[in-house]
Amino acid sequence: MLGMRQWPPVNEAQKAGHVDPKMDPTRLAFEVHAMAMGAHWAYQLLDDRQAHSPRLS
Repeated sequence: MLGMRQWPPVNEAQKAGHVDPKMDPTRLAFEVHAMAMGAHWAYQLLDDRQAHSPRLS
């Protein structure tokens, strides 16, 4: 099992210039997971049917 420091999607994004090379892969994984869980909870617990829709505001 790969540790988050060797998480291939983050490492590839860093090499491609999409993610700051100084970004900690563990922290990025935590933040992405937190956003996904927030949307899931809003959908399930608050009946927010727009929770998984992209929002720019």
